[in-house]
Amino acid sequence: MGNSREIPKSAVKMVSPRDYRLSSLTGYCVNFIANVPISVPPHVYIEALEMGATVVDVAETPVDVAETPVDVVKLDPVQRMADLDRAMMAVLMRNDPEDFKKDSMPKINKVIAELALEFEPRPTGTEVLESYERMQENLDLAED
Repeated sequence: MGNSREIPKSAVKMVSPRDYRLSSLTGYCVNFIANVPISVPPHVYIEALEMGATVVDVAETPVDVAETPVDVVKLDPVQRMADLDRAMMAVLMRNDPEDFKKDSMPKINKVIAELALEFEPRPTGTEVLESYERMQENLDLAED
């Protein structure tokens, strides 16, 4: 197909030379990462060409390790839980009313703000709730 201006019938893999977020009035949004192939729907194909993206055949595209996004090293589950518990304890000890919801549960974003930037993936609401319950048990034991 090359870089034909003929609109394809289905999504095609395209690559952009730069990071770019393509938003269309049709409601489609494609987040290009420089030199990483991404599926582009036919509705935004022409706009993608106009912003500099090119069609690629993924099977023939060599993968350049230097150009692919770097994965963050994920913590082992025990270390992850310990770090999340430390962040939860910091929020609980600070006891700032702005850090808690009306039901006295800590706000997830406040707990996440206490974590290191390299903590990936971000904790889910369930993980934060489990940490809160563990810390409540620890606080109850400390009061005894």
